[in-house]
Amino acid sequence: MPAKGEVLSHEFSHTVGRFFSAPTTGRRIIAGFSHLQRVGKGTSTNVWFPEKEATLDAGQIEWAAVREFDVLQEADNYYIYDMNVSDLKYSYQNIGQMRAGGYRISIVTLGRYTAHNDMDDLQILDIKLQEEITRMIHFLYLSELSEQACHKNAAALDANTWCLENNLEHIALTMATKRLYKPQKETLAERTFFDILARLPKHHIIHDNGVGLQLPESTKEKNQVYVAKGENQLWQFQQTITTVFENLDKNRATMTHMRGYGDHLKEGFSDWQRQSLAALAA
Repeated sequence: MPAKGEVLSHEFSHTVGRFFSAPTTGRRIIAGFSHLQRVGKGTSTNVWFPEKEATLDAGQIEWAAVREFDVLQEADNYYIYDMNVSDLKYSYQNIGQMRAGGYRISIVTLGRYTAHNDMDDLQILDIKLQEEITRMIHFLYLSELSEQACHKNAAALDANTWCLENNLEHIALTMATKRLYKPQKETLAERTFFDILARLPKHHIIHDNGVGLQLPESTKEKNQVYVAKGENQLWQFQQTITTVFENLDKNRATMTHMRGYGDHLKEGFSDWQRQSLAALAA
Protein backbone atom coordinates (compact mmCIF):
# COMPACT_ATOMS: atom_id res chain seq x y z
CA MET A 1 0.00 0.00 0.00
CA PRO A 2 1.22 3.56 -0.64
CA ALA A 3 2.26 5.54 2.39
CA LYS A 4 -0.30 7.72 4.16
CA GLY A 5 -0.76 11.02 2.35
CA GLU A 6 1.22 9.86 -0.67
CA VAL A 7 0.66 12.06 -3.71
CA LEU A 8 0.47 9.83 -6.74
CA SER A 9 1.06 10.67 -10.37
CA HIS A 10 2.09 8.56 -13.34
CA GLU A 11 5.70 9.76 -13.22
CA PHE A 12 6.47 7.87 -10.03
CA SER A 13 3.58 5.43 -9.68
CA HIS A 14 6.06 2.57 -10.07
CA THR A 15 8.05 3.68 -7.01
CA VAL A 16 5.22 3.42 -4.45
CA GLY A 17 3.32 0.47 -3.03
CA ARG A 18 0.45 -1.13 -4.89
CA PHE A 19 -3.20 -0.28 -4.26
CA PHE A 20 -4.21 -3.93 -4.60
CA SER A 21 -2.04 -6.94 -3.92
CA ALA A 22 -2.57 -10.67 -3.77
CA PRO A 23 -0.07 -13.55 -3.59
CA THR A 24 1.02 -14.80 -6.99
CA THR A 25 -0.57 -18.23 -7.22
CA GLY A 26 -1.13 -18.72 -10.94
CA ARG A 27 -4.60 -17.25 -11.26
CA ARG A 28 -6.27 -17.18 -14.66
CA ILE A 29 -9.17 -14.76 -15.20
CA ILE A 30 -12.19 -16.37 -16.87
CA ALA A 31 -14.80 -13.59 -16.64
CA GLY A 32 -15.11 -10.07 -15.33
CA PHE A 33 -17.63 -7.37 -14.42
CA SER A 34 -16.95 -3.63 -14.26
CA HIS A 35 -19.02 -0.90 -12.61
CA LEU A 36 -18.30 2.82 -13.03
CA GLN A 37 -20.29 5.30 -10.98
CA ARG A 38 -20.07 9.08 -10.81
CA VAL A 39 -21.50 10.58 -7.63
CA GLY A 40 -24.80 12.25 -8.43
CA LYS A 41 -24.88 10.74 -11.93
CA GLY A 42 -25.80 7.44 -13.54
CA THR A 43 -23.76 4.27 -13.65
CA SER A 44 -22.34 2.15 -16.43
CA THR A 45 -21.72 -1.59 -16.22
CA ASN A 46 -20.12 -4.20 -18.43
CA VAL A 47 -19.70 -7.96 -18.15
CA TRP A 48 -17.13 -9.68 -20.32
CA PHE A 49 -15.75 -13.10 -21.16
CA PRO A 50 -12.67 -14.14 -23.14
CA GLU A 51 -13.46 -15.04 -26.72
CA LYS A 52 -12.61 -18.69 -26.15
CA GLU A 53 -15.00 -18.91 -23.20
CA ALA A 54 -18.39 -18.62 -24.89
CA THR A 55 -20.18 -19.99 -21.83
CA LEU A 56 -19.41 -19.72 -18.14
CA ASP A 57 -19.38 -22.99 -16.24
CA ALA A 58 -19.63 -22.71 -12.46
CA GLY A 59 -17.38 -25.73 -12.10
CA GLN A 60 -14.53 -23.82 -13.74
CA ILE A 61 -14.54 -21.00 -11.15
CA GLU A 62 -12.22 -21.42 -8.17
CA TRP A 63 -11.72 -17.84 -6.99
CA ALA A 64 -13.12 -14.30 -7.20
CA ALA A 65 -11.41 -10.93 -6.71
CA VAL A 66 -13.01 -7.54 -6.12
CA ARG A 67 -11.06 -4.33 -6.75
CA GLU A 68 -12.66 -1.01 -5.79
CA PHE A 69 -11.21 2.47 -6.05
CA ASP A 70 -12.97 5.65 -4.93
CA VAL A 71 -11.74 8.92 -6.41
CA LEU A 72 -13.11 11.67 -4.15
CA GLN A 73 -13.63 15.30 -5.18
CA GLU A 74 -14.08 18.12 -2.70
CA ALA A 75 -17.20 20.30 -2.81
CA ASP A 76 -17.15 23.44 -4.96
CA ASN A 77 -18.28 26.73 -3.41
CA TYR A 78 -18.58 28.56 -6.75
CA TYR A 79 -22.31 29.19 -6.22
CA ILE A 80 -21.96 30.50 -2.69
CA TYR A 81 -22.38 34.15 -3.73
CA ASP A 82 -25.97 33.52 -4.89
CA MET A 83 -27.43 32.76 -1.47
CA ASN A 84 -30.37 35.17 -1.81
CA VAL A 85 -33.15 34.93 0.80
CA SER A 86 -35.58 36.57 -1.64
CA ASP A 87 -35.29 33.64 -4.05
CA LEU A 88 -35.32 30.45 -1.99
CA LYS A 89 -35.84 28.02 -4.86
CA TYR A 90 -32.84 29.30 -6.82
CA SER A 91 -30.69 29.48 -3.68
CA TYR A 92 -31.40 25.91 -2.64
CA GLN A 93 -30.65 24.73 -6.17
CA ASN A 94 -27.24 26.35 -5.76
CA ILE A 95 -26.78 24.58 -2.42
CA GLY A 96 -27.38 21.32 -4.26
CA GLN A 97 -24.54 22.21 -6.62
CA MET A 98 -22.16 22.73 -3.70
CA ARG A 99 -21.69 19.09 -2.83
CA ALA A 100 -18.81 16.73 -3.13
CA GLY A 101 -18.40 14.47 -6.13
CA GLY A 102 -16.12 11.77 -7.34
CA TYR A 103 -16.02 8.41 -9.07
CA ARG A 104 -16.18 4.81 -7.94
CA ILE A 105 -14.54 2.14 -10.05
CA SER A 106 -15.35 -1.48 -9.22
CA ILE A 107 -14.04 -4.55 -11.03
CA VAL A 108 -15.03 -8.10 -10.11
CA THR A 109 -13.20 -11.03 -11.70
CA LEU A 110 -13.82 -14.77 -11.64
CA GLY A 111 -11.22 -17.37 -12.52
CA ARG A 112 -9.40 -20.58 -11.80
CA TYR A 113 -5.89 -21.66 -10.89
CA THR A 114 -3.30 -22.97 -13.32
CA ALA A 115 -0.11 -24.96 -12.92
CA HIS A 116 2.01 -21.98 -14.04
CA ASN A 117 2.42 -19.99 -10.81
CA ASP A 118 4.68 -17.45 -12.50
CA MET A 119 1.80 -16.16 -14.67
CA ASP A 120 -0.91 -14.52 -12.57
CA ASP A 121 -3.66 -12.64 -14.44
CA LEU A 122 -4.85 -10.93 -11.25
CA GLN A 123 -1.40 -9.50 -10.60
CA ILE A 124 -1.29 -8.18 -14.16
CA LEU A 125 -4.74 -6.64 -13.72
CA ASP A 126 -3.75 -4.97 -10.43
CA ILE A 127 -0.68 -3.37 -12.00
CA LYS A 128 -2.67 -2.25 -15.04
CA LEU A 129 -5.38 -0.67 -12.87
CA GLN A 130 -2.85 1.29 -10.85
CA GLU A 131 -1.05 2.51 -13.96
CA GLU A 132 -4.27 3.65 -15.62
CA ILE A 133 -5.65 5.39 -12.53
CA THR A 134 -2.43 7.25 -11.75
CA ARG A 135 -2.02 8.22 -15.40
CA MET A 136 -5.45 9.84 -15.64
CA ILE A 137 -5.85 11.42 -12.19
CA HIS A 138 -3.52 13.30 -9.84
CA PHE A 139 -4.65 12.50 -6.31
CA LEU A 140 -3.70 12.06 -2.66
CA TYR A 141 -3.86 8.45 -1.53
CA LEU A 142 -5.85 8.11 1.72
CA SER A 143 -4.36 5.04 3.36
CA GLU A 144 -6.45 5.21 6.54
CA LEU A 145 -9.79 5.08 4.71
CA SER A 146 -8.44 2.41 2.37
CA GLU A 147 -7.29 0.20 5.24
CA GLN A 148 -10.59 0.60 7.08
CA ALA A 149 -12.53 -0.55 4.02
CA CYS A 150 -10.18 -3.50 3.44
CA HIS A 151 -10.39 -4.60 7.07
CA LYS A 152 -14.19 -4.41 7.00
CA ASN A 153 -14.37 -6.63 3.93
CA ALA A 154 -11.78 -9.05 5.32
CA ALA A 155 -13.77 -9.37 8.55
CA ALA A 156 -16.97 -10.11 6.59
CA LEU A 157 -15.18 -12.77 4.55
CA ASP A 158 -13.71 -14.38 7.68
CA ALA A 159 -17.15 -14.40 9.33
CA ASN A 160 -18.73 -15.89 6.17
CA THR A 161 -21.19 -12.95 6.00
CA TRP A 162 -19.81 -11.32 2.86
CA CYS A 163 -22.41 -10.89 0.12
CA LEU A 164 -23.24 -8.59 -2.76
CA GLU A 165 -25.99 -6.77 -0.84
CA ASN A 166 -23.80 -5.96 2.18
CA ASN A 167 -20.34 -5.39 0.71
CA LEU A 168 -21.07 -4.34 -2.86
CA GLU A 169 -24.40 -2.65 -2.22
CA HIS A 170 -23.85 -0.05 -4.95
CA ILE A 171 -23.55 -2.83 -7.54
CA ALA A 172 -26.50 -4.73 -6.07
CA LEU A 173 -28.63 -1.56 -6.18
CA THR A 174 -27.70 -0.91 -9.81
CA MET A 175 -28.58 -4.46 -10.85
CA ALA A 176 -31.84 -4.49 -8.87
CA THR A 177 -32.89 -1.17 -10.39
CA LYS A 178 -32.17 -2.47 -13.89
CA ARG A 179 -34.11 -5.67 -13.17
CA LEU A 180 -37.15 -3.69 -12.00
CA TYR A 181 -37.26 -0.75 -14.39
CA LYS A 182 -35.39 -1.98 -17.47
CA PRO A 183 -35.58 -5.79 -17.45
CA GLN A 184 -34.91 -5.93 -21.18
CA LYS A 185 -31.38 -4.64 -20.53
CA GLU A 186 -30.49 -7.29 -17.98
CA THR A 187 -28.49 -10.00 -19.69
CA LEU A 188 -28.13 -13.70 -18.99
CA ALA A 189 -24.38 -13.17 -18.61
CA GLU A 190 -24.94 -10.76 -15.71
CA ARG A 191 -27.34 -13.08 -13.91
CA THR A 192 -25.00 -16.05 -14.40
CA PHE A 193 -21.97 -14.05 -13.23
CA PHE A 194 -23.49 -12.97 -9.91
CA ASP A 195 -25.13 -16.33 -9.31
CA ILE A 196 -21.71 -17.97 -9.46
CA LEU A 197 -20.22 -15.25 -7.24
CA ALA A 198 -22.94 -15.83 -4.62
CA ARG A 199 -22.29 -19.61 -4.58
CA LEU A 200 -18.52 -19.33 -4.34
CA PRO A 201 -17.10 -20.15 -0.87
CA LYS A 202 -16.18 -16.96 0.97
CA HIS A 203 -12.61 -18.09 1.65
CA HIS A 204 -12.10 -18.16 -2.14
CA ILE A 205 -12.87 -14.41 -2.44
CA ILE A 206 -10.58 -11.42 -1.91
CA HIS A 207 -11.90 -7.86 -1.71
CA ASP A 208 -9.54 -4.86 -1.66
CA ASN A 209 -10.35 -1.14 -1.61
CA GLY A 210 -8.43 2.02 -2.41
CA VAL A 211 -9.43 5.63 -1.75
CA GLY A 212 -7.86 8.79 -3.17
CA LEU A 213 -8.66 12.49 -2.96
CA GLN A 214 -8.38 14.23 -6.32
CA LEU A 215 -6.05 17.23 -6.25
CA PRO A 216 -6.70 20.47 -8.19
CA GLU A 217 -5.14 20.59 -11.61
CA SER A 218 -2.77 23.42 -12.47
CA THR A 219 -4.37 25.60 -15.17
CA LYS A 220 -3.84 29.04 -16.65
CA GLU A 221 -7.23 30.27 -15.47
CA LYS A 222 -7.06 33.06 -12.90
CA ASN A 223 -9.63 32.33 -10.22
CA GLN A 224 -9.98 34.97 -7.52
CA VAL A 225 -10.85 34.00 -3.97
CA TYR A 226 -14.40 35.19 -3.28
CA VAL A 227 -15.52 36.04 0.27
CA ALA A 228 -19.26 36.63 0.41
CA LYS A 229 -20.64 39.27 2.77
CA GLY A 230 -23.64 39.35 5.04
CA GLU A 231 -26.61 37.19 4.28
CA ASN A 232 -25.00 35.96 1.05
CA GLN A 233 -22.74 33.71 3.10
CA LEU A 234 -24.05 30.18 3.29
CA TRP A 235 -24.09 30.04 7.09
CA GLN A 236 -25.77 33.44 7.44
CA PHE A 237 -28.27 32.54 4.73
CA GLN A 238 -29.11 29.32 6.53
CA GLN A 239 -29.45 31.12 9.87
CA THR A 240 -31.86 33.60 8.31
CA ILE A 241 -34.02 30.78 7.00
CA THR A 242 -33.92 29.11 10.43
CA THR A 243 -35.11 32.31 12.10
CA VAL A 244 -38.00 32.58 9.65
CA PHE A 245 -39.04 28.98 10.29
CA GLU A 246 -38.94 29.52 14.06
CA ASN A 247 -41.28 32.50 13.84
CA LEU A 248 -43.68 30.45 11.73
CA ASP A 249 -43.54 27.56 14.22
CA LYS A 250 -42.05 25.30 11.56
CA ASN A 251 -39.14 22.88 11.61
CA ARG A 252 -35.70 24.38 11.78
CA ALA A 253 -33.42 24.22 8.76
CA THR A 254 -30.91 21.40 9.16
CA MET A 255 -28.23 22.06 6.54
CA THR A 256 -25.52 24.44 7.74
CA HIS A 257 -22.54 23.51 5.57
CA MET A 258 -21.64 21.93 2.28
CA ARG A 259 -21.65 18.15 2.09
CA GLY A 260 -18.19 16.66 2.23
CA TYR A 261 -16.68 14.05 -0.07
CA GLY A 262 -16.76 11.49 2.71
CA ASP A 263 -20.57 11.34 2.84
CA HIS A 264 -20.85 8.50 0.35
CA LEU A 265 -18.16 6.51 2.21
CA LYS A 266 -19.98 6.58 5.54
CA GLU A 267 -21.79 3.58 6.93
CA GLY A 268 -25.04 5.55 6.85
CA PHE A 269 -24.84 5.83 3.09
CA SER A 270 -24.45 2.07 2.78
CA ASP A 271 -27.43 1.63 5.12
CA TRP A 272 -29.51 3.81 2.81
CA GLN A 273 -28.50 1.69 -0.17
CA ARG A 274 -29.45 -1.51 1.66
CA GLN A 275 -32.82 -0.02 2.60
CA SER A 276 -33.36 0.87 -1.05
CA LEU A 277 -32.55 -2.72 -2.02
CA ALA A 278 -35.13 -4.01 0.46
CA ALA A 279 -37.72 -1.58 -0.93
CA LEU A 280 -37.02 -2.69 -4.50
CA ALA A 281 -37.33 -6.34 -3.51
CA ALA A 282 -40.69 -5.64 -1.84
